[in-house]
Amino acid sequence: MEPLIKNTLTNVETSPTTHKGRCHVPWSDEIWNRIDRAVHDECKRTRVAAKFLPIVPVNHCQLTVPSDTILVGRQQKLSVREADTVELIELVAEFCLTRQQVECEDDLMTAVTLATRAANLLSQAEDIVLFQGRSAIEPGENQHPIFRERKVTVKSGRAGIGLLDAPPADTPNNPQVVPVPVLDSPNLLQRWGENTFGAVARAYSALQGGERLAQAHYGPYALVLHYEIYADTFAPLPTTLIMPADRVARLVTDGFYSKGMHSCHKGMSAYDGGTQHGEDTHFYGTGTLRPNTGLLLSLGGNTADLVVAIDARTEFVTQDNDGDWLFRVFKRFALRLKDRSAVVRLEFASGRPT
Repeated sequence: MEPLIKNTLTNVETSPTTHKGRCHVPWSDEIWNRIDRAVHDECKRTRVAAKFLPIVPVNHCQLTVPSDTILVGRQQKLSVREADTVELIELVAEFCLTRQQVECEDDLMTAVTLATRAANLLSQAEDIVLFQGRSAIEPGENQHPIFRERKVTVKSGRAGIGLLDAPPADTPNNPQVVPVPVLDSPNLLQRWGENTFGAVARAYSALQGGERLAQAHYGPYALVLHYEIYADTFAPLPTTLIMPADRVARLVTDGFYSKGMHSCHKGMSAYDGGTQHGEDTHFYGTGTLRPNTGLLLSLGGNTADLVVAIDARTEFVTQDNDGDWLFRVFKRFALRLKDRSAVVRLEFASGRPT
């Protein structure tokens, strides 16, 4: 039986067979460890969804997992269809090195540079899949540029719906969709200001109350906003020093996530991924959501998790006809959305009010 290797970021144990091809590259274990550490650290810095979704490690050979979708049957008994499964999707970001770069890696560390960049793209693609689902991958108007330009490709599997599409479509007065009007701002910038707080409060109340939902959801919660809206929450309200972000944070007990903001706030360093308004409340902003959207997710009651068969790692693939060495950084994972009523989508109006 093969020994297992544990990734300290996700606690995912994988077999050395997932490192196949490394023996064909004239590098020491020290060089490979340096690359692995760079990929690990970059993923830890840049992932958003993996910071709040519970992570479930599975065997590296698995291509599907039970869906665990929760059903309410007769007499309100909970059940799960044992035959329902979810596919794991494998994403790949490739890079290549010349023969000279391979031979001089110990000094130049070109592979570390390229593997880090590939890990960054892979982390973005992972969040895009988790938030937007298959519509961001497949050709069409909603396909994300990172997939359209093939910076990241799908090796196997098919994504399901993303967290943004958890609320059922075409439902009149859907409590899981909250519209947010734009403010009448005297400047040319789009502003939502206090309307953002009002929308989050409505979403929070909808989950807490449970009216017209399968059940009430008491948290803990994670709030994710598109980066433009996140930045707007830090603009003080007119004639005051109060920021909507301060008020929103009090409604979110386990996350108000926005990736890419590198300031420090109340003691949490930028390396840890964001800012903090009190214990167990985090701020991140991300462009991996669709523009003008956000979501509030309740994690209480095991409503969703992130299944990981292979966490991000680097593998040698082949040498091409020009003598270049081709590598890839890849990951195999799946979102299991077990209770779709645990998500409220925020839809922010664009443009200036009429």
